[in-house]
Amino acid sequence: MKNADTCFTATDNFAVCTGQNILVGQIPAPLAGVSDQQYPATNGQNMYYTNGLQLSLVQVANGTTNVTASYATNFQFATGLAVDTFNPMAERIFVGDDPSEGNLPGSGRWWEVLAQAPPLAIPGAPINVSATVGNA
Repeated sequence: MKNADTCFTATDNFAVCTGQNILVGQIPAPLAGVSDQQYPATNGQNMYYTNGLQLSLVQVANGTTNVTASYATNFQFATGLAVDTFNPMAERIFVGDDPSEGNLPGSGRWWEVLAQAPPLAIPGAPINVSATVGNA
């Protein structure tokens, strides 16, 4: 919510906050959501949503919103999400799902979702190499 900290205060006569849905048609209807924002800091930029079957990532940076609708897939009735922000450059997301939809005790599972590693590439030729003749 843009400027949410300025509404419903004595200064604005307790005007009710209103939100604007910026993700209409971009992600499936969510069952659960979580953000990497940690109060009181304002450094979070990732939001994760699940519709029970897939995990969607919404990144907001420099006024631009990017959506990855199928960030992780193949969950069965996922309703629990948690973010480990210990390493902000490689966040870990935990997704809890239950194939029995809560009907069979002990059937729930937790999945760890990691950011995709960059593709492997052949390293370039070494530079600034020298050698010395010797017995070694």
